[in-house]
Amino acid sequence: VTMEDIYRYQIGYCDDGKYKNRIVIPSFDKNMQVNYFVTRTYYDEGMKYKNPPASRNNIIFENLINWKMPVVLVEGMFDAIAVRRNCVPLLGKILSEKLKQTLVEKKPPMVYVMLDNDAQKEALQIENYLKSVNVNVKLVVPTEKDAGEMGFEQSWVNINNAINSNFTDMVGTKLQMV
Repeated sequence: VTMEDIYRYQIGYCDDGKYKNRIVIPSFDKNMQVNYFVTRTYYDEGMKYKNPPASRNNIIFENLINWKMPVVLVEGMFDAIAVRRNCVPLLGKILSEKLKQTLVEKKPPMVYVMLDNDAQKEALQIENYLKSVNVNVKLVVPTEKDAGEMGFEQSWVNINNAINSNFTDMVGTKLQMV
């Protein structure tokens, strides 16, 4: 995380209270209203993440997204910060209803699904859904590291090498679900 990232994402820190000793990463909607936030311990004590009791049916970092450009979907906020460009963290492995609706309405020129290595079943499900609603989509081939661990440059090498999955991949995913 660079100083530029701290300013861009308005990253903060709590000295006391419920989120004491935690880094706070807020998310803003398209109207610059806070729509969610994530906190992560700065010191390796207790729960790594402590999130608010609020709905996750949001588009995280919506204020930073240009829907006329390719969009990258990742799992977490630190992954999105590493990717930097037009990146939406899912806060997990599934699309929120609001994000689904927006992707269908806005139809960005390409959606790159860049989930961690252990989430390829979910990545294929996202890809299949987006294809079913006529959204252009490619899968980013996973590595042992997530985007946050790879950093900006390597993440973009992987994004630029994204693939269209084939029929065999989709059938394999369907069979795993049974």
